[in-house]
Amino acid sequence: MVMIVIRTQGGDSLPLVEKLKNLHGLLQEQNEVVLVGVGAQEVVHEAYRKLTASMDSGRFPSELKVFEGLGLWRCLRDRQMDGFGDVGPIGARIAAADVETMIELLGGRRSAAPARSQWNKNQDRDRIILNCLDRAMAREMVCEELDKRTISTLPGSCKKGLHTWKGAWQESVGRQAIQQLFSKLIKRQKAVKPLDVSE
Repeated sequence: MVMIVIRTQGGDSLPLVEKLKNLHGLLQEQNEVVLVGVGAQEVVHEAYRKLTASMDSGRFPSELKVFEGLGLWRCLRDRQMDGFGDVGPIGARIAAADVETMIELLGGRRSAAPARSQWNKNQDRDRIILNCLDRAMAREMVCEELDKRTISTLPGSCKKGLHTWKGAWQESVGRQAIQQLFSKLIKRQKAVKPLDVSE
């Protein structure tokens, strides 16, 4: 089992979003369950405090509900500790997806959005879909997750006036296109590495 520790740069603390991106990168390198070290726990708590404080700045309470529903946050909130103060275990891929959501909720991704290519956006979309499918989420719930993260729908759906994944899923033509995308991603994942069903 791996313990995730947040690094610092030159002894100075990095900006919060950079620390979250650091944590996200560390988690993505792991395929198994992990323990979250004290430093990483503090970064997540700092993200929660910042989001809570921003409620007075016009952010919607629904964003806080999304944060509080994340598995990584619930794990920290419930203090599932070992004898050394490390929290867990939690699946690394689940935790990585949750940290990605935290970055989005704090606006880290939106600020860089104009510079992001369509290719990168598609990679984000595909990673979210695979993370959800790895968690055995129902496909309609995967669509809801994509909508929560404001991921653009497929071009064909947009042309038909279907601008949400859930809306597209409820239409037969849209559902067929989404099913094809999901199947393509699953086949691609299997071609790259064996599907890990141990979690």
